[in-house]
Amino acid sequence: MKKNFDLAALALSEVDARLHVFFQPSVVTTRKHLGKSERRISKGLTYAPGGGLRIDFHTACRDQLHAAFRKETLPANVSFTDLTEVFERGSRKRDVFLDAFHMGDRGNSIIAEAIGRALESRR
Repeated sequence: MKKNFDLAALALSEVDARLHVFFQPSVVTTRKHLGKSERRISKGLTYAPGGGLRIDFHTACRDQLHAAFRKETLPANVSFTDLTEVFERGSRKRDVFLDAFHMGDRGNSIIAEAIGRALESRR
């Protein structure tokens, strides 16, 4: 995946454009206090294919993405923002996830505001 981002960054650098990468939370790895329907979704995702714990699988993937997108390894025209903790600040017990990875209107609004703040801070 990192190779694809590096290639996109190279293509964008040809026209002096930036690539903004945002890593969003999932119901499996969030530390948000889950609402009732989110707990039901999460409970159904306990085990990964092959029998391991799904949380371990997703945590390992998240850690690999963080390693790949360390600031010192990014091309000059790429920024990476980790939004995985964005729901921990004000969404307590209010559902934001529709399924393991997709947000409803409330979640999308919170994500959009966080993206806007991140882009504004880079001006």
